[in-house]
Amino acid sequence: MDAHAAAPEMQMQGLAVLCNLAVSGENRAEIAALGGIEAILTAMNRHATVSAVQEEGCGVIRNLALTLSNKTVIAAQGGIEAVVAAMEAHQDDATIQDQGVQALRNLAFQCPENKARIAELHGIEAVLRAMSLHIEEVPVQKQACRALCNLAVHVSNQAKIAELGGIETILCTMEVHWAVVAVQEQGCEVLRNLAANSQNQAKIVHAGGLNSILQAMKTHSKEVNVQKHGSGVLRSLAVNTRNKSTIAAVGGIEVILDAMKRHAGEAGLQEQAFQALRNLALNCSSNQCAIAALGGIESVLEAMTTHAQAEDMQRQGCGVLSNLAANSQNQQLIAALGGIEAVLRSMQDHSGASGLQELGCGVLCNLAFENGQNKERIASLGGIEAVLKAMSRHISAVNVQKMGCGALCNVAGNSALNKAIILRCGGVEAVLMAMEEHVSSAELQAQGCQALRCLAVSDLNEVRDATLRGVEAVLSAMGQGSGDEDKVGYQGAREALSGVLDTAFTRTRHSLVGGARAALKAVGMDAQRFPWSCSPSRAPDSVAALGGVEAVLKAMRAHPTVSSVQEQGCGALRNLAINVDDQAKIASLGGIEIVLKAMETHPSSAGVQEQACGVLYILAVDDGRLLKIVALGGIEVVLRAMGANVAAARIEAGEWPQWT
Repeated sequence: MDAHAAAPEMQMQGLAVLCNLAVSGENRAEIAALGGIEAILTAMNRHATVSAVQEEGCGVIRNLALTLSNKTVIAAQGGIEAVVAAMEAHQDDATIQDQGVQALRNLAFQCPENKARIAELHGIEAVLRAMSLHIEEVPVQKQACRALCNLAVHVSNQAKIAELGGIETILCTMEVHWAVVAVQEQGCEVLRNLAANSQNQAKIVHAGGLNSILQAMKTHSKEVNVQKHGSGVLRSLAVNTRNKSTIAAVGGIEVILDAMKRHAGEAGLQEQAFQALRNLALNCSSNQCAIAALGGIESVLEAMTTHAQAEDMQRQGCGVLSNLAANSQNQQLIAALGGIEAVLRSMQDHSGASGLQELGCGVLCNLAFENGQNKERIASLGGIEAVLKAMSRHISAVNVQKMGCGALCNVAGNSALNKAIILRCGGVEAVLMAMEEHVSSAELQAQGCQALRCLAVSDLNEVRDATLRGVEAVLSAMGQGSGDEDKVGYQGAREALSGVLDTAFTRTRHSLVGGARAALKAVGMDAQRFPWSCSPSRAPDSVAALGGVEAVLKAMRAHPTVSSVQEQGCGALRNLAINVDDQAKIASLGGIEIVLKAMETHPSSAGVQEQACGVLYILAVDDGRLLKIVALGGIEVVLRAMGANVAAARIEAGEWPQWT
């Protein structure tokens, strides 16, 4: 080729030989090592107007680019420019366009630098132009879609393809070639990659893409790859909130479930379908109901049984069940169909997979939420132990710890037996270890505080009753005085705080404080000597003894501006404070200051204000702590909260703050 550089026929023949030789991987490496890439590009640049040279040149680059090391060499020596120039100069030649898009496809595959470089050199425009000019040519359309699919893996290219009309071009070819399996398959695959861009999700639906995808899946229901890539597009589109209901309205859920039934043995398809159902169900109650009504829960559980050893599929299956379990009726159905057993089996079989353990804990968390039967069943089947095992093995995985704490909290809620099991199995230690390991994660700290809050008391009624008794004791003490203290300052503080509390609680419909006061008087009991420290629950003592108070205060100090951490932290302190010894511990470790700071920082958060007041009510039963609350400006803080009407609606309606 070097000796006859000016002879286009000789160059064409040489390129054709190299193209055939480059089918072999060993030959591709040798051609590059002997300077073949430079010779190929020299021929293409010197004979730019000779279509045969350009055709063979693009063909040999296509083959050489199958080797990863060659991709960068070809790009560095100007190979991308040569291919794009060939496609530009010979727009009407379908064969050159076909070879050109294949060359760009291979150059872009698994090479981020080339993806970006092709876009910079107008390669995307060249591919889309080839599709538009040769709409009837199936090979061009198929290979062009493959090229776009590889290019669309690059984030910036996703937006650029859409801006250049790529979505409309792809949908056009899918419509023209609706009966061609390869075009439908590749069209769905490139749309799937483009839909990773949030703006493209809306654009695809707006351009009629949803109908094209569903039509492809219905027409080619027996084709596994069409179903897999079609489900993949729906998965990405369903990330968009508006698209969820649109997909369901046009029958998308039915199409996905039909694909799962027809191709039950295809793990890859099942995984894509799981992801689509998972996204469709996320925060969409209507889709949660629709999926269940159409037999989606049964399909998911059957697939999980069939592909028990497919880790990714099990993970996605747990993700679907977790989102579906946000619906109370689905909680019952999942449990009745053996969903709890399926999840625990998956967690046991794939104990080393942190992502699966995270979602498995998430399913148990949602199934147990306010569902007594599911709580009992999860515990009886070893679910508590499974959660703790996951937390222990994956201590560095923050999401596993977060979901684990959530699961323990929900399984323990309103179940003294489950709380006892959790305590016996080391659940408190697991929560504390998670909080210590992930101090910087506000979400984990909030979830950890909530779990400790739940585990810190074995009987919620005991807390409710104790708090009412504590409020009465505080009010009674404020009204009487002891005679030993500074009568002016101390009595004034008592009267001021008494006014604040009386204003809040005597406005309630059933006058909780008034009822407690009347009850105490009826039995002739002196409120000042009320037996506050009687029979403390074992649970608060266990949590505090293991460092629960310190952990909660550490979390609140670390995340002062995060309302969820402050609310759950105050809630945990309130429950821990049922134990008289822990009241002193909370105060000595700076708990009063932290609680007041939470109220000052989050004046508009009803949850923070309610839980913080709950802590102050209990701590203020002691005269010394009461003085400290007053000295630290507690009266002003409470007054500001009331002035901002925080939780005023609940107080006005006679509702007691939520105890969870």
